[in-house]
Amino acid sequence: MINKLIWMNFFSTFTFLLFTSFMFSQTSYDLETYLDSSYIETDPEHAIYRRVVKNYGTIQNEYMFTDYYKSGPLKMVGKSKSRDFLIKKGSFAYYYENGKKKTIINYEESIPQGNYYSWYETGEKKEVGEYIIPKKGEKESKQLRIDLFWDENGNQKVIDGN
Repeated sequence: MINKLIWMNFFSTFTFLLFTSFMFSQTSYDLETYLDSSYIETDPEHAIYRRVVKNYGTIQNEYMFTDYYKSGPLKMVGKSKSRDFLIKKGSFAYYYENGKKKTIINYEESIPQGNYYSWYETGEKKEVGEYIIPKKGEKESKQLRIDLFWDENGNQKVIDGN
């Protein structure tokens, strides 16, 4: 009888521990979706882009979003505050389909802020600037101030904003 009670106690404890570990465990997996030209979810056949959200199955403060062109190359990479919606946070890098970097923009709550860099499709520098957020009470919306600009031939046209 005592052996039976010990066995039942062991079995119920083991079952409880197993159940609670499944209850509180998180499964880490990436979510892959397909997007049309308006970034609306669609089926793979009609997609223009493919989006991957890293570690979608875990609860985190930030999620890495990576978009790819249908042909395969990287289009965009950056972090979001949400796993279900792209709420841009921090530095985002955008790429041309040929793999060359297009822009780097910093965001807070999906609003561009701070440094901005862009390149031509050839990989040559295009612009360096800064998104300026107006102070509270000012009527103007955010503005992009261009500090440096080069034309397609590599000739610098703007220096220190002039």
